[in-house]
Amino acid sequence: VYSECLPHDHGESEGWVKILKGCASHGYYSNKRIIPKLTKEELLSEGAVIFAPKKMVHHMANKMSNSLVTLHFYFPPISNMEVFDIGARRAAIVSSDCGAWWPESHDQLFKSRSLKCE
Repeated sequence: VYSECLPHDHGESEGWVKILKGCASHGYYSNKRIIPKLTKEELLSEGAVIFAPKKMVHHMANKMSNSLVTLHFYFPPISNMEVFDIGARRAAIVSSDCGAWWPESHDQLFKSRSLKCE
């Protein structure tokens, strides 16, 4: 089953992700633009570890038919994470329980903004 999170940063946190099972597509974005732009995408195998420094914008996806299991660590705990819905040209600072998806409830949405064309 294909699944993908939105491009996002980890706010004030650094993050590490380990691929426990399967392969993950991992994309890096330029975060120096009005609208983040995908600059690199790679396929990561089981056992790979990704380091995501503060404010790095990235996304992960399972584009295979096999299961993907990942383990995520953040330090300090996530706060001020921003997710980017590029197709809808919007971005939001979300609560720590939201994850890298557009908020399902208003309680998960701290602040939102439009992404203007460059």
